[in-house]
Amino acid sequence: TQELIMFFGALAMILPAAFAVGTRANCRYICWMAPIMIAGTALRKRAGWAALHLEAHTELCEQCGTCNKSCPINLDVMERVLEGELYHRECILCGSCIDACPHKAITYAI
Repeated sequence: TQELIMFFGALAMILPAAFAVGTRANCRYICWMAPIMIAGTALRKRAGWAALHLEAHTELCEQCGTCNKSCPINLDVMERVLEGELYHRECILCGSCIDACPHKAITYAI
């Protein structure tokens, strides 16, 4: 029973915070890997190494917003497509926006 009290106590603390902060709060504010991924990206950019990334084709975007709805991190993908720069440090390169875009305005590139 003590384990159940601890479990539900922790749940009672975490759930309100998750609802208050929004979707993927753990990934945004608690994940221990995020600093490592950010540092690795900075090192790669400084060294000039090629890497998998998303590429925007602004001329193909019809501003339907389907890419935004599909992003599990809730990034404003459409705005980034229109700016022509899709890099965002929180993007996990899952490709959901690529699959969702009916106009093929987003692709993978190296």
